[in-house]
Amino acid sequence: MKALWREFSFAVALGLLAADLAGAECWEDVLYERDEIYLVMESGAAYRIIRGGVEVELWFPLSVVEVCEQAGYVDGQLMSYFEIRNADAAGVVWAVPVE
Repeated sequence: MKALWREFSFAVALGLLAADLAGAECWEDVLYERDEIYLVMESGAAYRIIRGGVEVELWFPLSVVEVCEQAGYVDGQLMSYFEIRNADAAGVVWAVPVE
């Protein structure tokens, strides 16, 4: 039993360490304008949706959103993207900044 508890504790500690190392930088913003392809924030940031755009039909201007910087594979290609969550309505979209 003691060995099992030690293994469990080690697994939990390893999981927390991995989550901390892979932790995304997140910040809040306010949705200013949206359509099926683009999101424009009150801060002036603009994003082009690359995955999950159906959700934004229920997102209204002045909604608080959380923007988290991510890195991972999108369509088989390693890239940096942003995961945007709406605090007022369900849904998450992946987007890249508009340059």
